[in-house]
Parts: sequence; structure tokens; C-alpha cells
Amino acid sequence: MIDDPQDVEVLPDYKPRIFQGKTLKCLYRDKNIIAGPEELVRQRVLKWLREDCSWPKHRIELEAHLPFATGPRRRGRADIVLYDDSHNACMVIECKAAGVPLDEAVFEQARSYATKTHCETIWLTDGDVNVFYTKDARKSGRWNRNSAGALGIVGSPPAPIPSPPNANDRRAVRRYLRQFEDQRLDDLFEPRHNSTLRFALAVHKVIFDLEPKRLPFSYRGVHILEDRGVRYHSFSTPGGRWTGLYRTFLVATEWRVETASIGLQRYSYDHCCPINFGI
Repeated sequence: MIDDPQDVEVLPDYKPRIFQGKTLKCLYRDKNIIAGPEELVRQRVLKWLREDCSWPKHRIELEAHLPFATGPRRRGRADIVLYDDSHNACMVIECKAAGVPLDEAVFEQARSYATKTHCETIWLTDGDVNVFYTKDARKSGRWNRNSAGALGIVGSPPAPIPSPPNANDRRAVRRYLRQFEDQRLDDLFEPRHNSTLRFALAVHKVIFDLEPKRLPFSYRGVHILEDRGVRYHSFSTPGGRWTGLYRTFLVATEWRVETASIGLQRYSYDHCCPINFGI
């Protein structure tokens, strides 16, 4: 159950350039996409998140694929999901075309996404009408329109990923590497691992700090179509789990299209093999 929605605050206006009356350059995906009515609203939200709110790109996910085991909605794509510093989804944003009523049906769609991602905050928007709901901790299944009633409820943005530090500053290196994985790293700072540590920092810079090449990019039948940014992933493997930050790309071959996530993990350091893929 929800309270009656009300206008809370208008997003800053933003009108992206429309190419040939059909496409626009996505602020997040760095490629041309169809300029549909809902997409125009999403770009307006992204503009505010990135430039006004300083929300880092690696804490934003577009069209998050969410499978549902039961019910009429077998699968769904959340328009925008925001993640906090603890790598937890903290807000689902549902974008509708300008003038579309943000009614019970729209809320139920967003609520199903919030339940699946364990979010406790929902933002419904058509660009001009913006409504926020928070999960009631005291009453199961109830969502209340947030009393703050302003875009400031999005809160302080997570910290951006810092650039890899100088290898000689061991304290900075230790702080930097610990954000990428759960394992202890103390033995990497032994003198015998100096070359491995420098190599790891260089690989980190390539994966996480450098701007990607202009996409799409093709090489020997593999086509890198889209840079989907940096994400926190946990992949199950026969030997355990790979957990940490990965850079994710949409990749196509002659046979299929997949997402490929590239990261650097502790096992990679120990065996002098820098890349760990999760597909």
C-alpha cells in the first residue's frame, strides 16, 4: 500500500541533441540510442545524478536484468538502480514519459524491482513529477511517500574510485587495493612481491582508470560493443567465489552476445596472471 503521490520538486531541464530526429547520445553508455519519450526522461535523471549530484558512474546501473520466478512478471529491467559504498542497491528509479500518471501500476512495477534488488527507496519520475517512497520498517509490505519530499533524498554520493597510487606509498596502495577484494593483502607488501605489486597497479590503471577506446571495437571476430562501467560482482566458481570490482563490457562474436567482466583478483597476483573473466 502507498500514500497518494504528490509533486515534490522539478528536475533541472535537459534537452539532449536529437540526431536525425531519432537518436541521442546517452550520457551513461556513450553511444547513440533511440530517443524515445521515456529515454528522454532517463537522460534528464542521469544528467542530474552525474552533474548536479556527482553520483559516480560505477554506482549506476541501467536496465538491470531482474528474473522473477513466479507471477505475471517473469523478467524485468529496472530503468536505473543506484548502489552505495557497500555495493548494495539503495534506490530503484522508474522513468515514465512526460505526462504519464505515476499511479499504483507504476509503483507496483518499481516495487517488484525494489524487492528483487533489496532496495528500500523508490523514485518514480516523469521528469517534472518526482515521487519518492521508502519501505516502512515497522509494517511489512507498506511503502510510504518520503516525508523529505525533495530530490535531496537521494543522499550523499558514494566515493569515486580513486586513481591507482604510487607504488612507493604503501599505505595508499593498501587502502586502494582493499576496496577491490575481500582477502587480506599484507603479504603483497613483502619485498619479494615488489614487482608483482607494481604490475598489479599498472593493470588496475588499464582496467579501472583509463578512458576506454572508442567503441565499438573489433579484433579477430570479437566485437566490444559497449562499456557498461565498473561494477561489484561475485562470481561462483568450482574453487569458491571471485568477489570484487570488475569492468563490464557487452561483447559479441559470430555466435552470440555476452557480457564480459574483467577484474584483478588475489589469485591472479599469486600466479602472475592479471586478468579474471566472469561471463
